[in-house]
Amino acid sequence: MKRRASNDKSAVGPSGNPGRVLPPKRSKTNQACNSCKKHKTRCEVLDVTNPNPARCHRCKVLDLPCSFEDPSYVPPIPVQPPTSQRSPLNLLARTASYASSSSPLPVSDHDMERLKLPAPPNTSWSKPKLPGTLEWLDTPIYAIQTVSMQLHGQKNEFMDQVETALGNIITQDRQESLLDIFRDKFSPWLNMAPRKPRRYNAFLRLARCLIASRLMDETTRDSIIPPLQSLTEQVVGREVFNPKPSVESVEAIAILSLWAPVGVQACARDGRLLIASAVSMAINLRLHETIQYVLRVERQGLVEGPDAPDLRDSKDKARLWLALMNVESMLCIGTGRVPPSNRTAWDYDIIQWSSIRTFESSRDSRLALLGQAYTVAETGLRIRFTNKAEIEKFYREVVNTLATLDKLSKDMIPLADAAEHERFQFFIMHIECRACRLLFLQHCIRQIRRVYARDDQTPYKVWLREVNCNGVNLPTKWGWEAVSLAEEILEDAISRPQEIAELSTAPDSVFTLISATAAYLVIIKLSTFQSQGVPLAGPSDAFLDRTVDLLKRAACGSDHVPARCAHLISALVRSYQTQIRHPPQQPHTARRDHDPTQKMLPRVSDQRPQPQPSLSLHYNSDPDHQYEHLGSMVHNGHRQQTQGLDPQLPGEGLGVGMEMNEVMNSDLMLDSDFWASFMSNLTANGEGLVGFG
Repeated sequence: MKRRASNDKSAVGPSGNPGRVLPPKRSKTNQACNSCKKHKTRCEVLDVTNPNPARCHRCKVLDLPCSFEDPSYVPPIPVQPPTSQRSPLNLLARTASYASSSSPLPVSDHDMERLKLPAPPNTSWSKPKLPGTLEWLDTPIYAIQTVSMQLHGQKNEFMDQVETALGNIITQDRQESLLDIFRDKFSPWLNMAPRKPRRYNAFLRLARCLIASRLMDETTRDSIIPPLQSLTEQVVGREVFNPKPSVESVEAIAILSLWAPVGVQACARDGRLLIASAVSMAINLRLHETIQYVLRVERQGLVEGPDAPDLRDSKDKARLWLALMNVESMLCIGTGRVPPSNRTAWDYDIIQWSSIRTFESSRDSRLALLGQAYTVAETGLRIRFTNKAEIEKFYREVVNTLATLDKLSKDMIPLADAAEHERFQFFIMHIECRACRLLFLQHCIRQIRRVYARDDQTPYKVWLREVNCNGVNLPTKWGWEAVSLAEEILEDAISRPQEIAELSTAPDSVFTLISATAAYLVIIKLSTFQSQGVPLAGPSDAFLDRTVDLLKRAACGSDHVPARCAHLISALVRSYQTQIRHPPQQPHTARRDHDPTQKMLPRVSDQRPQPQPSLSLHYNSDPDHQYEHLGSMVHNGHRQQTQGLDPQLPGEGLGVGMEMNEVMNSDLMLDSDFWASFMSNLTANGEGLVGFG
C-alpha cells in the first residue's frame, strides 16, 4: 500500500501541481530491436511523443543502426478493453491468453512464412478425434466436398446391384459355404481379427467367394468362376475411382492383390497396382490416422468410464492399415518398386505381440514381425555403394542390416512350434524373412560388382582380389552365405509335405519368393558348370526336384501361380541338366589360363563376339518336357561371357570353395538378353507365364 501511495504522489509535484509524466511501462509483448536483442541489453524508447520512433535510446546514443528504422516495422496496437464480457473479441482474446499462458509466443520481426504453425494446446478438453471426422477449420474444402456428396446420393445403389448380380451367379447357401471356406483357409494369411459376415458389403463377399471357389471341384469351379471374375473386374473399376469408398472395399481389393484368380483365361495383371489403389483408398478414408487415435486414447486414460469411446472398430481399422502396408511390401520387394506408404514409430507401438495364445494375438504378432522384417529388408535394399572409398561404411551398414534380420529370424523360429493357433502361418512367415535376407545379399553382391567391375569386359579375377574389408573377401563371403541360405530356404519349404493343403491357400507372393530362391540356385549351378565344367556339390539337385514337386501338388489348377512357378523352375533345371549331359568343348584360348605367365594378361582375343544360335524350344504335350532343349540355348548363346576364367584364387583348395569363387561372376545372372530370350521362348506357343504373379 505504501508503494502504491508513493507512486501516486510521484504523479504530481510537491505543490500538488501536475509534474513530469512518467512514461508508461513497456508491455512485455513489445520486442527489443535486433541490436539490443543480439547483445541482450535493455531496449528503451524514451521519445514517447513520437508515434514512430526512429531509434531506441541505446542505438541513438551509440549511433548504431536500429531495426525500428525499418519502414516495415509496425508498432504494437494497444488492446482496448472490451465493452462487453460476452463479445466475440473478448472471447477470442481470452482464448488466446489461455492458450499462451504456459508458453507465451512472442511476436517476431522475421518473415512470417518461415515460421512453423504452432502446435495445438495440450489441454484437458482436447480429446482425440476419430479419424474421418470432418475438420471444417483444417480441411474446409474436403468438408464441403464430403457433405455435398452425401447430400447428392445418400444410398449406395451400386452395391445393391452387385448384391443382385452375385445372387444370380451363386445361391445364398453357396455364398455362405464359400465365405466359411475363406474364413478358415485364407483369412489367417491376412492377419486381421475375424469379423462377422454381416459386416461384409457385397464387394467384399464377392472377392472372398471368388478366391475361395478355387478349392471347389473342377466342374463347379468352371461354371461359377468366369462370371464371378467378370463381375469382380467391373466392381474394381468402379470402386477404385469412388471418392468415398468403404473400408470393406479396401479390404476386398487387398485380397484380390494377394491372390490371382484361378480357373479363368490368363490375363495380364499386376498385384502391385491393385494394392497401390487399396492404399490410396485407405488414405482417403484416413485409416493411417487410426493408429495415432487409438494410442492417444489409451495414453490419456480415456479407455474407461461412461464416456469412453468404443475402440474395437478403430483397432480393426488400424490392423487393416498395417495389413495393407505388409501386403504392399510383399508385392513390391525385389521388383524395383518402392512402396508409397511409409511406416512410422506409431505403427510399431500399436501392436502388443508378447502373447500368442489367442487367434487375435497370434495374428497381431505376425502383423508386427512381418512389418519389421520387410521394413529392414527395404531399408537394406536402398543401401548404395558408389565408390571404393566407401567400402568400410558400406560393409558396416550391411553387417548391421544382416544382424537385425538375424535377430528377427531368431524371434520367429520358436513361434511355429510354440503358437497354439495357425502354426503353419508362423512357419511361412519365417521363410519370408529368410527370403528377404537372400534378396539383400544378392543386392550387396551386385553393388560391389558395379563399383569394382565398371564394365563387362573386366575379368572377374582382376577385381575380385580388391574387394577386401577387415581381411574378408566380401564377394566370396556373401556369395557363400547366399548359396547356403538358398538351400536352407528350399529345405524348409519341402520339410512339411503333410501340410500341402494349407500351402495351396498361401498368397501368391509366397510362391514367388520360393521360385526366386530356386531360380537363383539354378543360375548359380549354371554359372559354376559353365566356368569350371564340374557341377556344384551339395544337395541342391534334390532340393530343386522336390521343390518342383511341392509346387505342382500345391497348385489348384494349371493357371495357379505355384503351377507356373513349377514350370519355370523345371525349365531352368532342364537347362542345367542338358548342359551336364552334353558338356561343351573347352575353347583353345581357355587353356592359356593354366600358364602362370599368361594368367593376368588381358584377353583381347577372347572377347570376340561369337555368332548367336537361333533359339527355339520344342514343346511336348507333357508340361514337364516342354523345356527339353533350353539348355543348348543357354550354353551356346552365353558361353562367351564366362569362358577363360581362372580356375581358382591363389591359396584356395579344390572343391566347393573353388566353384564358389567362380560362381561370383554374375554376368549370366545380370544379363537381360538371357532372360529376354528365355521368356520369349517360354511364350512361343502361347502357353507361357502370361499374367504371372
